[in-house]
Amino acid sequence: MPAPSSDTVEVAARRGALVHRAQELVLEHLVPGALGALLSGTSVYPGTPPADCDLDIFVVVEDSAYERIPSRKRSLLIADRDPPRRKTADIGYVGVAETEEWVTAKRDAWHWQLQYMAILHDPQDLMRSLVQRGAALPDGVREERMRVHYVELAYSAQKAKTRLASGDTAHVPLVVAIGVRAALKLLSVARGSWAPLTHCMWDALRDIGVPAAMLDLALRASRDPAAGLDELMTATESWLSECGHQFHQNPFQLKGWLYSAEGRAAQERWAHQM
Repeated sequence: MPAPSSDTVEVAARRGALVHRAQELVLEHLVPGALGALLSGTSVYPGTPPADCDLDIFVVVEDSAYERIPSRKRSLLIADRDPPRRKTADIGYVGVAETEEWVTAKRDAWHWQLQYMAILHDPQDLMRSLVQRGAALPDGVREERMRVHYVELAYSAQKAKTRLASGDTAHVPLVVAIGVRAALKLLSVARGSWAPLTHCMWDALRDIGVPAAMLDLALRASRDPAAGLDELMTATESWLSECGHQFHQNPFQLKGWLYSAEGRAAQERWAHQM
């Protein structure tokens, strides 16, 4: 997959050096039955990777070859040869069957990582296919998730308001945190991306073009829960309308969808359990 679009020349050069080092390590650790290799982790995620960032490498092998690898050798820790013996990489061997589970996963984590994984070794073009299939966010999933996360945000905004009015300051930060997380997931899927890992959230959303003003509002709400979620809610609705989405403009239709079999199933798959 391409490097994050927000990379500066300096960051792109650093990322390129890390990928080159990962390619060298893969060549040293290929085994019979190897089909390809992928680089994941901080070295390829949006943001600025540390110059000494360690590498997370997956070597994909045929399932029969995976079974022949002793369990203690399926995960390798690579360290510098010289003091202070810092860890430089983790190399994990995975079978094809496991990588197919990444593609069909019902969670964001694997899909989002596949959006940014760098292909290190791919003699049969299998890694490219794996990455493309796993990284794609289907239109149907995108549509149902926008509805689910919008409802989560709206519910949290209303609940935060009532809790604040009753003086319940203990629970408001928890409710606001759920609402902010829902808003960030909504912004991500609306832009056609799986929701990022939490520790990469701000860099990832900037990378896919979420407006800085929206991120500022989300950050403000997370830092000051007592302010509630109304401002973030209003801005999110306006942004959705500007992007051409209309599902949030008809609350009765949206409520009907929520209580339909399709809506209940979508909430079961994607909603935070309140």
